[in-house]
Amino acid sequence: MPASKKRFVPELRSDLLSGANVIFAPRRNSRPDEFIGVAQRLPDAICPFCGGHENQTPPGLLTLKNPDSANDWDVRVVNNLYPFLNIDDPATDNDDCPSSTEAAVVAQRRTLAHGVHEVTIESNRHVASLTEMPKGDVGLVMLAYHRRITAMRTSGQIHCPIVFKNCRRSAGASVEHAHSQIVGLRSVPARIRDELDAMLRFQQRYGHCALCVALRLPSPKLPDSLSSQRWSIVDEDDNWLAACPWASRFPFEIWIAAREHRADFDAQPESSLQSLGEFLQRQLSRLERRLPQAAYNLVLHTAPFAPPEIATGFDIHPYDHYHWHIEILPRVATLAGFEMGTGIFVNSVLPEDAATQLRETFPSSDENWVR
Repeated sequence: MPASKKRFVPELRSDLLSGANVIFAPRRNSRPDEFIGVAQRLPDAICPFCGGHENQTPPGLLTLKNPDSANDWDVRVVNNLYPFLNIDDPATDNDDCPSSTEAAVVAQRRTLAHGVHEVTIESNRHVASLTEMPKGDVGLVMLAYHRRITAMRTSGQIHCPIVFKNCRRSAGASVEHAHSQIVGLRSVPARIRDELDAMLRFQQRYGHCALCVALRLPSPKLPDSLSSQRWSIVDEDDNWLAACPWASRFPFEIWIAAREHRADFDAQPESSLQSLGEFLQRQLSRLERRLPQAAYNLVLHTAPFAPPEIATGFDIHPYDHYHWHIEILPRVATLAGFEMGTGIFVNSVLPEDAATQLRETFPSSDENWVR
């Protein structure tokens, strides 16, 4: 019997990168579940993201096309029709702004949510997942992220870009057609700040990037306590690694990172994005074979843009200790009161077991992993 199968006593793990706590309780997998439901799409719904329906979305900010494709476009980026950020200039008058007399009182508690909110339509065809796209097409999606993040950087109006994807209804998707969202924030959210701070502390103490260490990239002599926390590798090639974090928040959580340490996703050479798309698609195929029709969230974390006063005049990147990465977060368990009330996740699948099961879906050398 594998050693992990003997761990029936709940175990608390602290994440190497952020310090967040996760409780592993494998026995919870045997709980009865009397709430079983399948989300269904409205049968007569007209998809605004399909090719030929471009007039139902805002004008394209970016269109990309495969040279062999007969489509007018294969990936398209537009402004979100229902943004949760105000894309107007922050200096513009707005009736929702506090009056001058109350501004001093509410300045610390209320401000307009300014930024950029875009949608990446990932396919001209109506598909629900990146795994349904032709092999290689996901590279165009990666290229779209790269070019839009580059545009946000050069605009000078954005400080922190975030890319996220909600696949299927229980992960938060309101449209079935495969799409993702690119958000440009004018401040750095707490989750990114926590990662930046934790990775800086790690580098200052050990002289290495925490994610590189977790992914077994460097080979320095490290304390045994750190070596035991290295992550469980799912897949790897010459450029990319996929692993289940030692303190995974979700069952079958997978992180993808480049072997070469870079803080900024948009510093990744465009020539590498095709292979990244294929590698990502392969990991999603593993996940969906192991958990058919599983909903998931995907998030791309990249370093914030350096403020102009830091970025100019110095040959130092203030976030060199950071390592951009993609997080795949399967939504096979529901966040409940304990998680929402404490911020501590409870995971019923040990990452060692999850990585083994994902690896066993098909060999890394298998070229027939696309449906």
